[in-house]
Amino acid sequence: MPYLPGGSLAEPVGVLPVERALAVLADAARAVADLHAAGIVHRDVKPANILLDRDRDGDRGKLADLGLAHVFAEGMVVTGMGPLDSVEYVDPAQLLGEPPAPAHDVWSLGVTVHRVLAGTGVHGPLPPDDGLLALRRVVSTPPVVSDTLAAPVADLVRDCLAPAERRPDAASVAARLSTLDGHR
Repeated sequence: MPYLPGGSLAEPVGVLPVERALAVLADAARAVADLHAAGIVHRDVKPANILLDRDRDGDRGKLADLGLAHVFAEGMVVTGMGPLDSVEYVDPAQLLGEPPAPAHDVWSLGVTVHRVLAGTGVHGPLPPDDGLLALRRVVSTPPVVSDTLAAPVADLVRDCLAPAERRPDAASVAARLSTLDGHR
């Protein structure tokens, strides 16, 4: 993997304007759509796994860490659930036993957009050192979309957090993110 000195959406090197963050998030959503088209669920979409590749045109997003990826075939899990900081981004339905599906990555994209642009999670603050309490909060607390988000961004996040059968696909999320340049 090449070295990308721009950091990640979790810890960007320098200031990342909202317009660039939206473009990077759209790049990540396109990468998720490509994985889904190839029959793979990422299972760990979060700001720390969206790396910033800086070039003369600005920041580009690179989706990283396929360590939790799940191939759409019976019994083909690559690894387990991952670190505690991933819990915030996992669809509660998956935590309750649903098999990995593209809709779960779309949930994660919505939570990631929320975290990057609102600065908070949709489940409120999670205990940093107690995995059981963090899991309990995620599965028992309905997500709340911040009122600091611009209406088009908040609507996109809500659509990503809707019941699985009503969620957009990752390509639609990417397209919508691409039209949001400048929304705060």
